[in-house]
Amino acid sequence: MNVLVGIAETSGAEPPQSLQILTDLGFPGLKLDLVHVIAPLVVAGFPTEVVTAAEAVMWNSENEAAAALSFMESLSQGMHVAGDTVNQVSVHVLDGGPAYELLHFADANATQLVAVCASTNSPIEALLTGSVARNVTNNAHQSVLIGRPRQHSGKLRIVLGTDHSDYANTCIEQFIGWSPRGIESISVVTAYEDTLLRSRAADIGVSGISAADAVRDAISVRTTSVAKRLKLISPKTHASVIVGSPASAIRQVAEETNADVIIVCAKGHSMLERLTLGSTSLSLAIDSPCSVLVLRHH
Repeated sequence: MNVLVGIAETSGAEPPQSLQILTDLGFPGLKLDLVHVIAPLVVAGFPTEVVTAAEAVMWNSENEAAAALSFMESLSQGMHVAGDTVNQVSVHVLDGGPAYELLHFADANATQLVAVCASTNSPIEALLTGSVARNVTNNAHQSVLIGRPRQHSGKLRIVLGTDHSDYANTCIEQFIGWSPRGIESISVVTAYEDTLLRSRAADIGVSGISAADAVRDAISVRTTSVAKRLKLISPKTHASVIVGSPASAIRQVAEETNADVIIVCAKGHSMLERLTLGSTSLSLAIDSPCSVLVLRHH
């Protein structure tokens, strides 16, 4: 499995959160590309004006590149020592806009998953151009892992949101195929707006069963079916069907279970009207207190 990990730091005692969560997920046979992007210098107080002094740019670039390479080499050595999860690690330093360069590299190298930390911009840069995490989540053709600090040690607790679309089912099968070995439990969540059932409350089928009850039962059956498939990854897998907005419902379950990672699909529309997991995935990726894995079929 080819994974690109964006490394914003040039030093540190601990691995970046995105790399730590990736390691904890325990995907076997990883081929990692650790990539640091040197962004253009900006003038203090004038963040839209790029520094053009050749000496200043060269000095900054050379020093940052050396520090980044040294840091990534140390991370690489640690990954090889960690066990059989990682087969190969390569390190790269690029110049340009971080999100653009990361995604260009991913497209050119058959990357399946891009991992970045939740925030890799200064507040002023994030205000002007958007955070790297947001831009990567919006524009990647690959699945995206947004890493955030964990609240406890041990195997991971997962919340997976699905709308049961064909696209979501394909993404979930892809995730199962990645064979993560670091998961303790999975909570599968489907949420639907109350207005969906209220609009069908008066409809009665020929068997005397209301359309609202039929929809509710169908959602429950499908969610349970997904949970059974995910037992291949963790026996501690259960299903929840919640009335409410998808993002709120997934956050609620994540809080109740002390989840380490939320998994959602990048897009896909099910038979459930008004349920668009695409917007849900972006909301959770940017605002969730825990790490988020946004699955894309690639």
